[in-house]
Amino acid sequence: MLAKLHRYLAALLALPLLLVILSGLLLALVPLLTPPATYPVTPQQMQNTVERLQQDGPLRFAVALPDHNLVMVSYQGQKSRQFRDLTTGEPTQRPWQFQLLGFAKGLHKHLLIDAGWLVEASTWAMLALTLSGLFLSRPKWSNSAMGWHNSLGWYSAPLMLVVVITGLLMLYQGHGPKGESPQVNPDKLSLAEAFARLETQPIASMRMVRDAADGYTLAWQDPQGRRWQWHPDSESQPSQQPTRWVRVLHDGSFGGRPASLLYALLSLAALTMLISGFYNWLRRWRMARPGPTAQGASHLVAFASQTGTTAELARHTAETMTASGLNVQLASLANLTPEDLKGRQSVRLMVATSGDGDMPVQGQAFLKALSGVNLSEVAYSLLGLGDSRYPQFCQAAKSINQSLQQCGAHLVQPMQLADGDPSESWGKWMGESHSAPMPTAQTHPLTLIRKQRLDKQLGDTRETWLLQFSVPPSVSYQCGDLLKLRPPGCSQERAYSIASAPEQGPLSLCVTLRQWQQDSETHYGAMSYELCRQLDVGQQIQGRISDNPGFHLPREDTPVIMVATGCGIAPFLGFLQQRPQGDNWLLFGNRHQNGDFLCQEQIEQSLTRGELDRLDLAFSRDQGNKVYIQDRLLSEGETLLHWLEEKHAVIYVCGHLALSGGVDATLIQLYQGQGLSQRQAQTKLSQLKAQGRYRQDVF
Repeated sequence: MLAKLHRYLAALLALPLLLVILSGLLLALVPLLTPPATYPVTPQQMQNTVERLQQDGPLRFAVALPDHNLVMVSYQGQKSRQFRDLTTGEPTQRPWQFQLLGFAKGLHKHLLIDAGWLVEASTWAMLALTLSGLFLSRPKWSNSAMGWHNSLGWYSAPLMLVVVITGLLMLYQGHGPKGESPQVNPDKLSLAEAFARLETQPIASMRMVRDAADGYTLAWQDPQGRRWQWHPDSESQPSQQPTRWVRVLHDGSFGGRPASLLYALLSLAALTMLISGFYNWLRRWRMARPGPTAQGASHLVAFASQTGTTAELARHTAETMTASGLNVQLASLANLTPEDLKGRQSVRLMVATSGDGDMPVQGQAFLKALSGVNLSEVAYSLLGLGDSRYPQFCQAAKSINQSLQQCGAHLVQPMQLADGDPSESWGKWMGESHSAPMPTAQTHPLTLIRKQRLDKQLGDTRETWLLQFSVPPSVSYQCGDLLKLRPPGCSQERAYSIASAPEQGPLSLCVTLRQWQQDSETHYGAMSYELCRQLDVGQQIQGRISDNPGFHLPREDTPVIMVATGCGIAPFLGFLQQRPQGDNWLLFGNRHQNGDFLCQEQIEQSLTRGELDRLDLAFSRDQGNKVYIQDRLLSEGETLLHWLEEKHAVIYVCGHLALSGGVDATLIQLYQGQGLSQRQAQTKLSQLKAQGRYRQDVF
């Protein structure tokens, strides 16, 4: 709620805030652009100048401007001010610095349109924004718009509060009763007599002469920088002028040119915060907009993808159909209910199989929701993607097909099952009317520049490596995306989570050597063996980036809970590089702490630097009773629910497929502990997934 108020207040008063900040920057820059005075103004010089000015009429005041060798003068009965030469008293043009200063003051005080009330509202808004910003973020640096916004806000907050509070005090000064006009004094001292009384005073520079009905007022500055004022007609001694701290703290005049530079930098910081805040608001608004395919389109292409291949193919399918003039909606099954299939001219479903016959996370809730739904008016076609080396080949697609038919839906063409490369099966499935060549996957050369073994080879640890590659400048990716590699002699690609943030160094992978025993022999995964045992530093492989939008980061001010086991830590290493200033909680599990704590040094450094707010560990085989990551989640259940329900965090899960089921079961148990029924808890979990606040990347 506080974050929304912070954003809405800034958006509501964005324009006046911008004008106040810009004018404040100009007011700080003018003293820096004005050359310092070469010589001070002596009393004799000031007296001579005032006598010359009085020849043109009775004065109100004359103020010395030694930086410009000018005197600013105002005559009785005139509201305008004139500028004269300080030596001769001759009229001259107003310096450009004063023109700029006058413009900036008018803009700063009333926006040039007599809108002082709006300046007042903007000042209160700046106070609210500064205070709320201190509660909403911490001073964690990152090279991003939000990182600049938060860091500048925190480090400039003390001085910003001084400027804002003194600005408010100045706004409410002078609202009391006005003083009485001085009485006419026919026997007032002449100018020469008034100046004659200054002979015993230590004067470094004269500042002002004011002429009123009750006599002259003289003002000067002594060698120690103190300001004095004297009304010789009625006062026996001059009085020292107290420093108007409210004003000098507000405008920075207490410290000369260094203070002006400091205030100019403060204004630039405020301007940067306003611009970066607007940028982040615009970015958040664009991300929140519905996609180009609106709900209710007459044709639906829906997918359940595990490694991104099916999602890419579904996107190409929707683009192909759209190019032929159809109104198409592209959606993940995670964002659909069975009722969303109704009322369509066509429904095309594309379902991958995870592991040995498992439904991808994106389709699990949809499959469960099919029970008991009447879909007799729905006609659909189905493409399954899998690997025939697994006994349960394309079982996920077969399961969803069986459930759809039990609901009365009609399969309009034979189900196609793709083994490995889906090109041929996809072409048959699309048919001649919609078929279009599949885009050729563009691969890039990746050069291995560093290879580090992460496990410590103690006991039954799994052999795990961190590999870092240099990539061509044309390669771009986001945190959460996948790198796809094709093993030698294989048709099907392997997908690996990228373990680094873009533009933060080389592209990194975290790879565990897959091995198993069969017929008394050790067998290895083709791609993991190539990476862990065969590939040497300096050698190249070909790979391609696969977009994985279901695992991308949320907006920068959203708290993130990261749950990982084993090499599932990979994407979260990139997360911490990308958003060190956010609320980040990592829960990591493996077999042994002394051996399987992957990237331990990097993770502990993130905790020390404040990039991680919280770190919880679970090493299952370090004690008699095995402790898994879901046990740690359960023991921290109150905190977990606080992050999810109060802080509106997004939870990410990455690791073996079994981890997904364990986390699901834990969340359901925690929701039931709040008094919800099994069905209500399951609905709560489904809502988290539908809102994109529970994201999984399991393998």
